[in-house]
Amino acid sequence: MRTSIGTRAAGIVAVLWACGGGGSGADVADAEVADAEVATETGGDEAPPDPGRPDPGQDPATDPAFDEGTTDPAGDPGPMDLPGDTPQELQGDLPQDLPEDLPQDLPRDPTEDPVEDPAGDPAPETADPGPETPGDAPPDLPADLPPDGGSGGYPWAWCPSAADYVGGDWAGTLEATATARYCGMFSESRTLDQERPAKVEMGFVEGTYPLPASSGTFPMTLPFCLRFLEDGTQPVLAGTGSVTATIGPTHYNFNYRQPLKTQGGDAWTLSANLSGDPAGGNPALRLDGSSESSSGYASLQLCRGDCSEWLDVRWLTSCTFDDATLNRHTVVFDGGQAVLDLRLGMSMAGTEPGVFRHAEGTLDGVPFVQDDYWDLVYNPEHHHFNRHFAVLFDAPIGSACGLRVEDFVPWEPAPTVHTTDCDLKPLESRAVQKATLERD
Repeated sequence: MRTSIGTRAAGIVAVLWACGGGGSGADVADAEVADAEVATETGGDEAPPDPGRPDPGQDPATDPAFDEGTTDPAGDPGPMDLPGDTPQELQGDLPQDLPEDLPQDLPRDPTEDPVEDPAGDPAPETADPGPETPGDAPPDLPADLPPDGGSGGYPWAWCPSAADYVGGDWAGTLEATATARYCGMFSESRTLDQERPAKVEMGFVEGTYPLPASSGTFPMTLPFCLRFLEDGTQPVLAGTGSVTATIGPTHYNFNYRQPLKTQGGDAWTLSANLSGDPAGGNPALRLDGSSESSSGYASLQLCRGDCSEWLDVRWLTSCTFDDATLNRHTVVFDGGQAVLDLRLGMSMAGTEPGVFRHAEGTLDGVPFVQDDYWDLVYNPEHHHFNRHFAVLFDAPIGSACGLRVEDFVPWEPAPTVHTTDCDLKPLESRAVQKATLERD
């Protein structure tokens, strides 16, 4: 895992160097950074370049962008900037459907006399409203709780409360806002079919928590919770974690490790690296789910076991990437079209972090729109030189539950399109008429 120190300018130079081989791979570098539309009609005379091969100007023996042996096998997205003083608006929340059996009557004043219904039965007594805070809920996930797609219902029933924080009477602070939500990121080490089962969503419980203001290792637990695709499989807090603080005159760093456990007894670990500049005062960080910041950096890593063997590693980053470059992929195919919005940030050397944020289009005359993190699936090849997408519809369109758009090469897009079943397995191939990529 990388610690995260560096300037934005240095990051941009490093990315250009990694992708362009010091300026010699101009075609590929220009294709990745130019804010211009790239379009092609399928069936052209020239075949698209092989995305699995490096740019001719890059030397795999010397270029760190292709030194896979030294690359984090999980595809570390690099640090997230922690937010500054400007609050960020919550992005991506979807309206929740009301249950069909929701009572339509307004609640009565419990001090009034019972009113009998037409059948003669007295009105029931006012029900116990239950726990007022997420921390009062049991920590284990009920076995019959269905997944909500991660788009709502937060805090989830198994989330702790701010009172579950463990630490000291320290002068440093970590503020977690109501929007401190993070999403598991795609990885070039996986395939498109492996991406959805590897998704994870994380939420820090809103509050302000003390952080050490002097160097050392201390017991600490930050209250947060996780959601996996399969209900009941996500780990929860299991005992007290630890934080190793390194505090200097111009920089501070916190290495936080928290043990976790599933209902089935499987051990997981959250490893978080938080760093910043004290600016003449005590450490002060803020988490609000954004990818840009002026207060510091964060790197969040979830892994099965203790993170020492790289088992099932999942990097968490912003669910929104609002300040990152929008890559809009438009594909017109027989019977419809799809618009796929991918937001990509910057990286010092590895594949750039980002999120598949939005999809819309039509299939056989029926429109679809999807903004749910859990139903938007993306898998890149190195540096996004080749891009693979899958979208699950909210409701089936004919026999199709979704679409797969694969092998979208940015500089000469000629992707393939298939309708899918509800497990995203290909059903029917659709011929592509046109594909374009616009960057904004």
